Amino acid sequence: MYKKGNTVINQNKFEDAKQIYQDISKINPNHDLSCLKISDLLYQKLSVSDQQSYKEAKEYYNQCSSINQNNSCAYFGRGECLKVTNKFDETQQHFIQAIEINSSNLQNYFAYGNCLRIQKKYQEAINVYDQCLIIDANHADAFAAKGFKRICLILIDQIDEALHNIQQSITLKNDSYLGLHGLGLYLYTIGDYLNALEHFDKALAINPLSVDTLHYKGQCLYQIDQFEQAIQQYDKVLAINPQFLDTLQYKGACLREMGEYEQAIEWYDKSLIINPQHFLSLHDKGACLYYMGQYEQAIEWCDKALAINPQFIDTLQFKGQCLYWMDQFEQAIQWYDKALTINPQYFLSLHGKGSCLREMGKFEQAIEQYDKALAVDSQSEICLHDKGNTVINQNKFEDAKQIYQDISKINPNHDLSCLKISDLLYQKLSVSDQQSYKEAKEYYNQCSSINQNNSCAYFGRGECLKVTNKFDETQQHFIQAIEINSSNLQNYFAYGNCLRIQKKYQEAINVYDQCLIIDANHADAFAAKGFKRICLILIDQIDEALHNIQQSITLKNDSYLGLHGLGLYLYTIGDYLNALEHFDKALAINPLSVDTLHYKGQCLYQIDQFEQAIQQYDKVLAINPQFLDTLQYKGACLREMGEYEQAIEWYDKSLIINPQHFLSLHDKGACLYYMGQYEQAIEWCDKALAINPQFIDTLQFKGQCLYWMDQFEQAIQWYDKALTINPQYFLSLHGKGSCLREMGKFEQAIEQYDKALAVDSQSEICLHDKGACLYSMGKYEEAIQLYDKALAINPQSEICFHNKGACLKEMGQYQQAIQWYEKALAINSQSVDTLKQKEYCLQNLNH
Repeated sequence: MYKKGNTVINQNKFEDAKQIYQDISKINPNHDLSCLKISDLLYQKLSVSDQQSYKEAKEYYNQCSSINQNNSCAYFGRGECLKVTNKFDETQQHFIQAIEINSSNLQNYFAYGNCLRIQKKYQEAINVYDQCLIIDANHADAFAAKGFKRICLILIDQIDEALHNIQQSITLKNDSYLGLHGLGLYLYTIGDYLNALEHFDKALAINPLSVDTLHYKGQCLYQIDQFEQAIQQYDKVLAINPQFLDTLQYKGACLREMGEYEQAIEWYDKSLIINPQHFLSLHDKGACLYYMGQYEQAIEWCDKALAINPQFIDTLQFKGQCLYWMDQFEQAIQWYDKALTINPQYFLSLHGKGSCLREMGKFEQAIEQYDKALAVDSQSEICLHDKGNTVINQNKFEDAKQIYQDISKINPNHDLSCLKISDLLYQKLSVSDQQSYKEAKEYYNQCSSINQNNSCAYFGRGECLKVTNKFDETQQHFIQAIEINSSNLQNYFAYGNCLRIQKKYQEAINVYDQCLIIDANHADAFAAKGFKRICLILIDQIDEALHNIQQSITLKNDSYLGLHGLGLYLYTIGDYLNALEHFDKALAINPLSVDTLHYKGQCLYQIDQFEQAIQQYDKVLAINPQFLDTLQYKGACLREMGEYEQAIEWYDKSLIINPQHFLSLHDKGACLYYMGQYEQAIEWCDKALAINPQFIDTLQFKGQCLYWMDQFEQAIQWYDKALTINPQYFLSLHGKGSCLREMGKFEQAIEQYDKALAVDSQSEICLHDKGACLYSMGKYEEAIQLYDKALAINPQSEICFHNKGACLKEMGQYQQAIQWYEKALAINSQSVDTLKQKEYCLQNLNH
């Protein structure tokens, strides 16, 4: 029976073999070889993520060793099962036991060496691989051991010896997987990432499922900032081994570099579930929390990392940064000093320490630290800027002016170097820092209570209120400022901008014109011209706007408003690629313009580059988290990417700010429709229609929801409302036809499909649905003609194959029907209905 089981295995009939071995075990429960075979079968056919079956295999191995304690294969198998659980200490004990029982079996040594290598115990692994070479240098496992020994030599920095062995390997065998992997690893180690990628690809052509090579290919892509491509490689690793620690951590690192901090933390947590002491995951999780502004939590994770490696300079630095942002400057300096003890030239800690001293009012000491940092990086704009601010605090205005001029030489577009001293309080704050704006507003209130004719106080209060989106109250303050000082262009300009943000473009143009009347040559008047041009575009006065924009760029090649305006004009006419080019030029001059960043995102959205669009929208929201249109369009990108729940989160954010924001209401309804939550979708469509009852897409979505709820007559009512607005609206023509078809009104349905096809004659689904009507009416040949037209558009349409087969079946042409059913089954072999109909035809052929 045992020999029969072995023969059946050679036929790849694994389940039959397993049954034979189980029958042997029933006859003789102490037959250890049968238990071993069952164990091997369970182990070899499994996915690394199938923990339950590994547990079952391990139990059979245990049974083998309990029957025969000298069965080295049983201990080897138990070790392999445990390895996938990352219990390496226990795993290697089983390999050691296997070696003690059978010291001549290379497989045992090789598995033990690999276990040590995975734990990064490279020197110990090398010693074990050497043992393989001593036993039989010509064996397949010994050859593999040579390769892994070379890799370990690289990882313990014995580069020259490793490179010599690698080159020797490739000389002997051009397609040596381990040689190519090793050379890739050598190139990665010396920072030659592109050539490393080339060698990893060659290695993967030989062994496409090597988690080590896939992981290091991801590492190369990570190092050259190709984070999305790196994640693709890491996902391949994790599909093979979901518990590969370094890959889990580096996938998190990619997401962190992409600014996806919450997602990154999810992957760090996965690695920490496997190994709570995984240093880089602890460090990186702390870094993400820092970037998210959760400083106390960030410190907790930094401390966990430092408990493992107290000399890791980046972690020391992050902890210092957290304390800095928590205003704990003295404690922050202690941690910067710890980093500087390790590396006295560490720029970030020198700069951070200087910033702490500045906040503590120790300006001379702060400048000393900034000077040390600038000795490391003399071109650092932020360090020069902070030094300039510190010099201002010492009332050394000329010295500060010189520092800002130095910044301008490095970066002529560095707007911070042009800040007015009197505006420091207001201009140093983040737009998302509502509390600080509240404090600034209180200061302006105090100014106006002392002097009710202080127009600057009303202007400042208006600017503070603007960031809260309270535009009605905001513009009242600007109007008061104008009433007090009607010759100050700044007041008019701010009022015009407030109207423009509210999309009151004609009113905004009138205010901008007032700027030009007062002083056409003033800086604010020049800006007003630019924004007037933009408003003209937005109210479709394209020709006048374009003339003024071109005139502006002719006069000044680097006119920000001219470039932004021309980009907006190109966007308006649908020339998105050229619009992107002009928005980029405008951003080179003013990189923090939320308007330009937003419209750059709009262009990317229009050309279906949704992830890149989201990156632009995130830049907008980092400056102004309450920018309504950006919140809504970020949701729209996620919706187009099929991430409906995430999209709804962003629509909800915009609706918190403005519960009447029409597009957010409409789009939230659309997401719920795509999620199959039709009743909820209708609720949000109704909210949108209460604001704009003529919006055709919302009318259509409501009709679609009712269709999928089998409320066909009500659905037709909403399709008709859409068609009253636009009788050529394809989706509603088609939807109405589908309702009539479901109601059995086939001729009326065909009339609607014909109307839809008059709008889009290439609509595969419409051609099919018209064919379905004809089929239901028994007009099989006509139906086939329509299915053929649909298949000419989409030659892989499973439903058309199936339904053409159905027509032929009804016509008694069973052989031809079978041919079309087979085409449908080639696409979907599990279709119960197609299989059933094919069987019916076969039976009729045999009668």
